[in-house]
Amino acid sequence: MHTFYITGGTAKKRSEYIANVCTELHVSTYDIHHLIPKVEALSISITDIGPWQKNLFLTPLSSPFTIGVIPNAELLTTEAQHALLKTLEEPPPHAKIYIESQSSSSLLPTILSRCQIIQLTTHTTASLDVSILQLFDDSLSIGKKMVMLDEHISNKEEAKVWVTQAIHTLHTNRTTIPSTTYRHLMQRLLVASQQLAANVSYKLAIDQIIYPKIH
Repeated sequence: MHTFYITGGTAKKRSEYIANVCTELHVSTYDIHHLIPKVEALSISITDIGPWQKNLFLTPLSSPFTIGVIPNAELLTTEAQHALLKTLEEPPPHAKIYIESQSSSSLLPTILSRCQIIQLTTHTTASLDVSILQLFDDSLSIGKKMVMLDEHISNKEEAKVWVTQAIHTLHTNRTTIPSTTYRHLMQRLLVASQQLAANVSYKLAIDQIIYPKIH
């Protein structure tokens, strides 16, 4: 896969994610090309795409890859997105493209279909731990637990993050949880993880964790 779409989190987290990837790939700043709109422009137009695309086809100066970055992709006009499609369909073999925005709502489905989507969570590990431990609270109704889960999970990628963290949190707190509760919940979390990997609806996968009520 040559093209990646990073969404969720904050603008800073998305930028840091891309910077970390570039560091891990040992890519020099000279081989990283950002698609930035002209000064005072309110969008990224088709005229901005051409020069950026040409840079992607340049042989890397001192890196294993040339990296193309499109920050704030929601600024791409429809015409610019159509112009971008050919590059996404046939990227140079030495190039990797990282597109980022808070939401994918303004991007064409044909753009997204050519990307590996990376969903960053907006929640801290601490806040996830709190929501996970609330599953053990028998004083909370199933309805309240569902509301709590909805606050943390709105799509499949967030569900995967939550389930992975839940398994870790449950294991870490295993000595403070009744053994029957631990066994039943861990089993359901592992089932949810398998279901998410098998493209089962994330809502169905998550709902089975709290139904029936854990005793």
